[in-house]
Amino acid sequence: MSTAVLPSSKDVTEMVHGLLGVDVKEVPAPETDIYSIAEFTNNAGEVVGYLACDLGTGCRLSAGLTMVPPGAAEDAISSGQITESLSQNLDEIFNICVNLIRGDSDQHVGLHEVIHGSAAESFAARKDAIESGDAQSFGFEIARYGVCKLIVSCC
Repeated sequence: MSTAVLPSSKDVTEMVHGLLGVDVKEVPAPETDIYSIAEFTNNAGEVVGYLACDLGTGCRLSAGLTMVPPGAAEDAISSGQITESLSQNLDEIFNICVNLIRGDSDQHVGLHEVIHGSAAESFAARKDAIESGDAQSFGFEIARYGVCKLIVSCC
């Protein structure tokens, strides 16, 4: 079985800054509900960790990736669900953020699957796995887009 370690707050803010190319500062993580979950596995197919975020974070990160105006992110948040284009951007962000899930040096860690919304078939089981694992919430504010929270959970 592989073991993964949690990143630092600095790792998370630097990763987001590098992805978006805008100012990102650490802030307290807001109290929010999980909306999107990315599952990561090692080369043996074992789950080694998860990244998760609320709807607001998913929309803000996704909009920031392709410089979609912040209002489009806020419109999606108000609608209660992520749009298809923002969903695709978030999937790509999760794929790039694989570096936040650090496994054993001899193990390759890759994105296995991303799910959005509590109605997704495996949402409840994955949310339970996150909450029962070694998880940490990271709060950060993205210039122009707002406050976000990313949860990193290692198995």
